Amino acid sequence: MVFDEKLAGRARKLMQEMPGYSERKMFGGVCFMLNGNMACGVTKDTFMLRCPKDQHAPLLRRQHTRPMDFTVGPRPVG
Repeated sequence: MVFDEKLAGRARKLMQEMPGYSERKMFGGVCFMLNGNMACGVTKDTFMLRCPKDQHAPLLRRQHTRPMDFTVGPRPVG
């Protein structure tokens, strides 16, 4: 499994002290879970963040964001 360990380490450092934290290899990368639910993760050099549906549109307007889609290859960000 090849993913950016440095990026995963940054997420791990922030999440590991949270109650209910666990980590699981998934999607060719690593997922960080809270109470058994995916909160965020890293695949290749991409950071994924799960967010509430009512926040999708505002967050997708931000620079360097895109919907998560495992069916296509890497796309330019921006």
